[in-house]
Amino acid sequence: MLSSTWGIAAAVLAAAPASPREVPLRTVERSEVAARSSSDMAAAIASRVPDGVSFQLEGGLRVEADRVRLQGWLQNATATAQDVTVFPAGPDGFVLQPAAGAATKRPVAGPPMPPPVPPPPLVLTLPPKSRLRIEAMLSLADWDWKPGAPRSLDWSFLFWNEPRPHGTLTLPSASVYR
Repeated sequence: MLSSTWGIAAAVLAAAPASPREVPLRTVERSEVAARSSSDMAAAIASRVPDGVSFQLEGGLRVEADRVRLQGWLQNATATAQDVTVFPAGPDGFVLQPAAGAATKRPVAGPPMPPPVPPPPLVLTLPPKSRLRIEAMLSLADWDWKPGAPRSLDWSFLFWNEPRPHGTLTLPSASVYR
């Protein structure tokens, strides 16, 4: 009798949520996230990634014809809106590029382009308890892959200051690139 009572109690506890107050993150569209460019470099330099804000990959590389896609989530687990300062390269600071030494950029037809001007910091205001899906994409046709080099891609999410989540992923098949 005692063991069956404990078995029922264990089953009830196992089915209960970890915390009754824990609210799941709500997926938001980009249009729901306020964004502004900031010319205040001192504020950007002083900015830090707020506690409760994180970036995580979702799945792995997806190869579609001559493109590679990678998705991630910018998340705010706090109960208040949070300002996040990012370096606005790629879509909202999410960058995907060939790993160092794996490929060289194909030349673009036409006159040489002037050196790029660094963009101003981008401040994103994430709603409370929210997550924003961000997708980085790389056109494989824009690159000449070095023979024998691993077909690896570096990804990073560019919070203005550390920590900057990053890593390297390998393309699933050599048959999809030139």
